[in-house]
Amino acid sequence: MPQQINITPLATETLLIMGLGLSLAATGDIATLTLPAPPAGFSRYIIVQLRVSGASGNISTGVVGVWTGANETGVNVVAQTATGVTTGADGTNGNANGLASTNQSTQVYTPAGFPQLFLHVSTAVAGTANFAIQIIWLP
Repeated sequence: MPQQINITPLATETLLIMGLGLSLAATGDIATLTLPAPPAGFSRYIIVQLRVSGASGNISTGVVGVWTGANETGVNVVAQTATGVTTGADGTNGNANGLASTNQSTQVYTPAGFPQLFLHVSTAVAGTANFAIQIIWLP
C-alpha cells in the first residue's frame, strides 16, 4: 500500500511537498501526495520540479514519475526519469537531483480537480534504496 503524505504549505511563493523514507526496492505507486489548498488569494498551482535526495546510497538507476492518477493514469506531471542520485553522502555532488515537470510553464492544476499526485516507480533498485522527495510548486 502506498504511503500517505499530508502536506502543509511552507510559504506563499514556493510550496514544498515532502515525502521521507520512501523506497525504490519495488515497482508501482509508492506514495500518494495529498495536496493542500493554495494560499489565500490563489486557486491554482504549477508543478515546477521533483527533487530527489536523502538516498541510502547509489539509486541512480531507479526510475520514478509523478501522475495525477494511480498506476500511471491521468496527467503525467513528471515524466518517468532515472533519479540520477549517485550517493547518499552528505555535502557531496550527486546526492540530489531535480527532475523537471513535463509542462512546468504551460499547465496549471487545481486541488479540486487534482487533489492527489501519485509517485510511481517503474524501475526498482535492488537492496535498500531509501530516499526522500520534495515537489516544488508555485501558486
